[in-house]
Parts: sequence; structure tokens; C-alpha cells
Amino acid sequence: MSLEASYLLPLAFGLALGVILVIYWIGGRITFKGAVDEEESHIPYACGEEFATGEVRVHLERFFVFAVYLLIFDVLIFILATAFTITGILPVLYSVVILTSAVVFMMFKGV
Repeated sequence: MSLEASYLLPLAFGLALGVILVIYWIGGRITFKGAVDEEESHIPYACGEEFATGEVRVHLERFFVFAVYLLIFDVLIFILATAFTITGILPVLYSVVILTSAVVFMMFKGV
């Protein structure tokens, strides 16, 4: 490591850090500071909606099925992309067939 590089890297890092801190300080000085109301500052923002008191359930089955099909498609495309013996339009054709069959299967399955 040469002498110039040994002091230029810390100098560039310090200069970048200084610029970041100055921008952060200027941003803090010019931003709008709203009035603080102590009573309402601890109440969560809810847009006036009344929330259900029961358990909220999120159904992720459809998402997981879609994620599995996407994973299968990605693995097959990676295998086709790294196969050196298959060249030309054939990998693209395989990709289109695999993707189309997955979409048709998901439509019939109701996903």
C-alpha cells in the first residue's frame, strides 16, 4: 500500500462522514416542528376506525402456493441458463412453456 493511499482513504471517509453530518444537521434545523400535545402523543393513529376486538387472521395459503411455484420456476430457469449444451431459442421456449403451464395450473387450482 503506497503512502498516498494510506492517508487518502481515511481522509475521504472523514470528509464523506462530515458532509453527511452537516446535511443531517441542516435538515434538522429547517424541518417543521409541530406542536407537542402530551395527552394525544401516546395514542396510536387509527384514522378514526373502530377495530375488531377479536383475533385478526391473515390467510397466507395463496401467497405460499404462489411462492412455491415461483421458486420452482426460478430453479428451472437457473438450470436452463447454466446448461451449456442448450443454446439458441430452446431455453426461452422451455421457459415460456414452464411459465405458461404454471399460470394455467394456478388458474385451474384457484390460486
